[in-house]
Formats: sequence, C-alpha cells, structure tokens
Amino acid sequence: QFHYNCNFSMIFLPEKLYEKLLVRAKKNPEEIKLSMEYYKRQLKAITKNLEVHIIKEIFFAESMENLLNHQYLYLYSYQGIEKVKLEIPEIIAFIENAISFFKKYKNFQLAVIYADNTQFKKYCECNFILKERQGIYFNILKPTAHASEIRFSINEPIFLRVFKDYFLDLWTQICPINKDSEETISWLEGKLEILKMKNNCHSERSEESLSF
Repeated sequence: QFHYNCNFSMIFLPEKLYEKLLVRAKKNPEEIKLSMEYYKRQLKAITKNLEVHIIKEIFFAESMENLLNHQYLYLYSYQGIEKVKLEIPEIIAFIENAISFFKKYKNFQLAVIYADNTQFKKYCECNFILKERQGIYFNILKPTAHASEIRFSINEPIFLRVFKDYFLDLWTQICPINKDSEETISWLEGKLEILKMKNNCHSERSEESLSF
C-alpha cells in the first residue's frame, strides 16, 4: 500500500482528539457518527495490514510547519475536508501519538519531503492512496480559508501497475535520510520539544496575567 500526502494523516490523531475536532468543525451528531466509524475502519485496516505488509507514505513537511506555526490542520471527515484550529496541547498529543505509531509499526515507512523540491513541487496539493489490486483513491486539496477538494478513484489494473511503478520511482528519488524511520522520529521529537517549550511559556504568561 502506498500513500502520498500533502497533510499529516488523520490516523495519527488520537481517537478522542479526532472526535473533539469534529465537534469543533460544527459537524452534526450523524456526521460525527459516520466520521468516527470511518476513522476506526481506516485505522483498523491499516494496522492489520501493517502486521504483514509494508506501507510507504510520502509526506510534505510544510503541513507540519503550518501545524506548528499557525496551529491549523486540514481535518478529513466522512463528508470532506475542514480547516480547523488546534490548541498547542492538542498538537502535542497529535505528534506524540504519531511518534508512538511509528515506533510500534516498523512496517510503516514515512518519507518527509519539502514542496520546493523540484520533482515534487507540482504534486504538493495532491493526496492519493494506492491499494494494490484494488484501486487508487485521489484527493486534490486546494488550501484556502475553506478547504476545497476534488475526489475520484480508478481501479483499472493496467493503470494501477503503471502508477505503482511511478510511485516507487518517486520513492527512489528521495534522499535516504529523508525516509529513514529513526531520522523521522528524531525530527518529530525535535518539533515536540519546541512545542512543549512554547506551551510552558504560554502557561507561565497566563499565570502571570492571573496574578495581577
């Protein structure tokens, strides 16, 4: 299975945080129910698949920078995509959960790239999941104040074989250090430390303001 993401995958969101963000995005109870069921199915399918197969994911580092610097996330739900604001403790929980996921599932291989990389720049708004012998599922995101998207899928066998070869060719073009699991975990842990310091400073400022 192969993933190409311009955003950090929703499967790294803790379940309770995902539900909390759906409420923040003003989803109604039925929409939340459908989204939670979809989230659980996706997580269960991926973790089961990782027991015997390797999943490769290419991920744009800019979405992490947006999360850290602007505290927003493009939230995937059953109905589509919403742009939501996160609090610093929520981002910390998100990244901690992702680190735990990578440490637990060694078959999940993540390559971190930057959108200014010439061979990837033109794909920075594209997400896709390629499931061999099943289909390829595209999601093209246009980042705006209100996220817009185009969704479609293809299950033609010849196209799937060609696209698999194309993905693997992209994978080989990525610098080895950018797809090394230990390096990825260290990169995320570095971001986590920055966030924790930022959160501590914010807490201290809040306490000082309350003392006046």
